[in-house]
Amino acid sequence: TGGISVTAAPTTGTPSYAQIGHGGHNAINLIATNSDILINTRAGTGLGDVAVTGGGTNAHAMIGNGGSRTDGNLGLGNNTASGAITIGNAANVRVIGGVNTDGVAQIGHGGERAAGTHSGAISINATGDIEVRGGTGGNNALAKIGHGGTNNTGANGGPKSGDIDLTAGGGISVTGGTTTRAWAQIGNGGYQNTADTSGAVQLDAGGDISISGGTGGDTYALVGHGGLGYTGAVTAAAIGVNSGGSISVNGSGSTNTFGQIGHGGSGASGSAAGSNVALNAANAISISAGLGGSAYAQVGHGGYNSISFTASGNDISINQLAGAGNGDVTLTGSGVNSNATIGHGGSRSDGNAGLGDNSSSGNITIARAANVRLLAGNNTDGVAQIGNGGERSVGTHSGDISIDTAGVIEMRGGAANFAQAKIGHGGVFSSGVNNGPKSGTISLSAGGNYTVVAGSGTGAAAHIGHGGIGFAGNLSGAIEVETTAGSLALTSGGTDAFAQIGHGGIGVVGVIGDDICVHVTSGITMSSGASGNRGYVQIGHGGNGSTGDRSGDIAATASNGGISLTGGTSTGRYAQIGHGGVGSNGAMSGNVSAIAGGGNLSITGGAGSDSYGMIGHGAAVSSSGTRQGGVHLFSSGSITAADGAGSTAQVFHQSGTGLTTGNYLGGDGFQIVGNGGVSFSDASLDGVNTMINSNIGSGPISVAFSNDIDLIISGPDQAVNTANQFQVVTGGDLTMLSSYHNAGAGG
Repeated sequence: TGGISVTAAPTTGTPSYAQIGHGGHNAINLIATNSDILINTRAGTGLGDVAVTGGGTNAHAMIGNGGSRTDGNLGLGNNTASGAITIGNAANVRVIGGVNTDGVAQIGHGGERAAGTHSGAISINATGDIEVRGGTGGNNALAKIGHGGTNNTGANGGPKSGDIDLTAGGGISVTGGTTTRAWAQIGNGGYQNTADTSGAVQLDAGGDISISGGTGGDTYALVGHGGLGYTGAVTAAAIGVNSGGSISVNGSGSTNTFGQIGHGGSGASGSAAGSNVALNAANAISISAGLGGSAYAQVGHGGYNSISFTASGNDISINQLAGAGNGDVTLTGSGVNSNATIGHGGSRSDGNAGLGDNSSSGNITIARAANVRLLAGNNTDGVAQIGNGGERSVGTHSGDISIDTAGVIEMRGGAANFAQAKIGHGGVFSSGVNNGPKSGTISLSAGGNYTVVAGSGTGAAAHIGHGGIGFAGNLSGAIEVETTAGSLALTSGGTDAFAQIGHGGIGVVGVIGDDICVHVTSGITMSSGASGNRGYVQIGHGGNGSTGDRSGDIAATASNGGISLTGGTSTGRYAQIGHGGVGSNGAMSGNVSAIAGGGNLSITGGAGSDSYGMIGHGAAVSSSGTRQGGVHLFSSGSITAADGAGSTAQVFHQSGTGLTTGNYLGGDGFQIVGNGGVSFSDASLDGVNTMINSNIGSGPISVAFSNDIDLIISGPDQAVNTANQFQVVTGGDLTMLSSYHNAGAGG
């Protein structure tokens, strides 16, 4: 009825271990199969704590069969063990690493440097807290619930398997320690473990759940199979984490002090299949990278520099259970190469760009949240991302992304190079021999505003879409951005720090397709006003200097507000609704509509060169390829297109130096209707003859302007029977060289 304490001696240099189970220190050839360990399973027991505390050098504390061993016995022998481990009742359960080298604390079979096959279900029930915490002295003073351990390898190395089920009336915490490799884990495997792993991992807590890296080097915290440098295949290993409070996943301040809910780990190789991840928290979910190098925070399989770890068919769901999602979901990037991610894969160092294959697939769903925020860090590559792949990732990445929040969706780039905020698959410089397409729909629904703001750092973009700067490959998947009571603000940042809704990015090469629908209530504001070249804003596929065909309809609607596009003050800071961008090349198609249902629609060129404002495909400056699709602009107020000091405004597609019959393939109509009047610069109407003539007979024509521009209606005679209108007014001459007859309701 009282407590149970398994405590190794703190004496230095003496293997004074403490263990409940068969085996022992250096018992390298003791095999214990079908040997269950049952603790507090009788009624009336388990009123006190169960504590497992590591000790001094080689002094492990363990509930399980097997045992740790010295360095010289690494990989030797065979201490295979199996059997269920059950703690039926306890007030609190604490697994605490020791005070010196190899002062391991573990609930599970195997042990440090063990060799063999280790299996069996682990079940722990506590009315209070469950704590797993790395140690404070020497190397490898780890704490672990699960089979395996550090450096489980060798000729007789075998798989680690078995479900792990933890239930706490209070909280559950997994925290790395203060000295090198004093890591903490709930899962099978371990640091540099070479073995296949399996078994579901389930955590249920009435209070908060915290997963946090420690302060020593390699003191990661992991809920899942694997570990830093893990090699193996993970199968049939779903992860469920449910909290009656909040869930936090945190990196820390030293190298490899990552926090992760998912299989793999930093530098992992292998695969994960058929292993979904589900998180449910009544309150907030916080995923925060640390200031240390590669101190990432991740919900998903893979990890930093896991360049050859694939994850196929693994969905990630957040707050799908009733009663969950009353708090924010927040991702915060931080230190160098320290990303915050919901998704499979992981970022990688510059030297690993283009290498390996970390292909992944699986849908990502955030079903409920008060607000969703992605906040990039202020150090190089401090990315915040919801999506599979990652910065410099290589492979095929797919899966639908769905986010639903009652409040706002906020995305902010950071103050350092490539500190991006991103919803979508892939990432910066995702290319290489094994790189494949990125695909899947992106569906965002918010009750409040969208704030998509690039950062001041170079390449610190804010991006809703697949791809990224320097991406090479094909991109697809419809994008829908919707709010029931809010606005959208797209604001670019520093050099190459764009804000975009659409697949692509600066310098992207590949075919891009599928529709984009943006529907807000209060208004759409697109501003490229800050300094720094190529910091553009765009709703459309492509980007500055992009190459390849782009397709898909684009609809941007502000039902009770206005729409404004404003070019910037430096070179290449354009604002555009349409596919393409400055220097873009390729065939671009799809109908474009912009509707300001409660305000004005304004398009303004910027003071910088190549910093145009535009609705339509292509670019107002150098671009090439054919254009196809109608253009439909409506406003309850006025529609204006005004040139800036350095760049023009455009109200339809452009290619090369203008729009001609040779590069425009027609569309489903051409309409510019402003109930409060229209005002256009002459340059904004360059090619209007081509736009009108190529849409006659295929859709409505409704265009009126006072500019002194002569219009000539030519081409074949048209005889149609539709409800489409044909209305053309110009301040210049109008010449009809062909007839138009409509027998239908249209005029």
